[in-house]
Amino acid sequence: MDGVSIAWGSRVGIVLDSLEVIRVERLLRLGFYASNNEADYEALVDGLRAAVKVGAIDVEIHSDSHLVVSQVEKDFE
Repeated sequence: MDGVSIAWGSRVGIVLDSLEVIRVERLLRLGFYASNNEADYEALVDGLRAAVKVGAIDVEIHSDSHLVVSQVEKDFE
C-alpha cells in the first residue's frame, strides 16, 4: 500500500496478492486533499476493506511509511 499527496490531489494505491497467484491492483483518487500520512492511512483502510471483500483470513501489510507501520504495530503513538 502507498499513498501520495501532490498539488493536484491525493491518491492511494494497493496491491493484493494471494497464495493462489491472484493479484488485485487498485489506484484511487481521494475526494479530498490529504497529507502524505493521511493518504497512507487511507491506502491501509482501503486495502483492508478490499481484503475483507475477497475473503482474506490472514493479511500481511507492506508499507514504506514508518509512521503508519509503527502505529499499527503499537510501537508509536
